[in-house]
Amino acid sequence: MKEELTKAKGGREFLAIWEKVYIIGGIATAGLLVITGLFSAGTLREKPVVTITILTFGLVVISLVFLLRLTNQVNALTIPSLYGNIFYLGRQFLATSFTPLIERMKQSGVGTAGSDNSGSSCGSSCGSSCGSSCGGCGGD
Repeated sequence: MKEELTKAKGGREFLAIWEKVYIIGGIATAGLLVITGLFSAGTLREKPVVTITILTFGLVVISLVFLLRLTNQVNALTIPSLYGNIFYLGRQFLATSFTPLIERMKQSGVGTAGSDNSGSSCGSSCGSSCGSSCGGCGGD
């Protein structure tokens, strides 16, 4: 019968899906039988299986509800309250944060256009032959 289905149009895809359904159905059926066996064995021996099952199910549901609420609360309240300025102001907020650093760089002449940053008084780059030492490039 498999050969006939594989020859038909769309037969291979149908067989692939059917095998997956067959395996999942078998696992689900076996799982239910095992759980039913354990459940009935526990109740026949007068163990509190029903109570434990109900409490476990209830706690799982309550945990899921609280976790979903916590996720929504973090996304809706906590993150915007802590980082709202960055989201709303963007570059303007970051610019005000870096203003003291930029001012300090401007005062020291680091990174400004037109300066050679060599520490030399002769106006040339490091390694020049004007006789003075080289400030920050490894000279003496």
